[in-house]
Amino acid sequence: MIVGIDLGSRSCGWAVLSGDGTRCDSGTWNLALRPATKTRAADHRALRWIAMLQLSRDLLTLWRPAALVYERPVGRADGGGRATFLLHGGLLAQLEIAAYGLDYELPIVELSPGEWKRAMVGSGAAKKPAYIAAANELHELQLDGRGEDEAAALLIAGAAIKLGKVGST
Repeated sequence: MIVGIDLGSRSCGWAVLSGDGTRCDSGTWNLALRPATKTRAADHRALRWIAMLQLSRDLLTLWRPAALVYERPVGRADGGGRATFLLHGGLLAQLEIAAYGLDYELPIVELSPGEWKRAMVGSGAAKKPAYIAAANELHELQLDGRGEDEAAALLIAGAAIKLGKVGST
């Protein structure tokens, strides 16, 4: 089994593929924090990290994958997106902690956005509609725009297999 993760600021896509690329399970984790209202305080920022750690632990413990693959956080060429880059780094840290807690060594592989898009969609610059369509066709799903994180996770894991970055166990 191969687990693919698409890190996101509000949600993270996740996917479990068999060694031949067949979808075993996939979905999206909601990590959005609720803002303050007149009747309650805003969610504490630590809740995002706690949720990511627990969800990651649960997923890795259930499936015991041969590898964990994620989309490498990237910053924009103009220096923008720093907050997103830092947030993705924090989510990645929770994944690494979850993997460390396993009773076996779990290889962790990173792919750039261009790398997995080129391998699975044919263009490293593929936009969301194109990669959602590719995931739908490959896995016989009917994801829409709300399923973009799940689609990305499916393709990230698939690209790692296709590119030979992970074993096929």
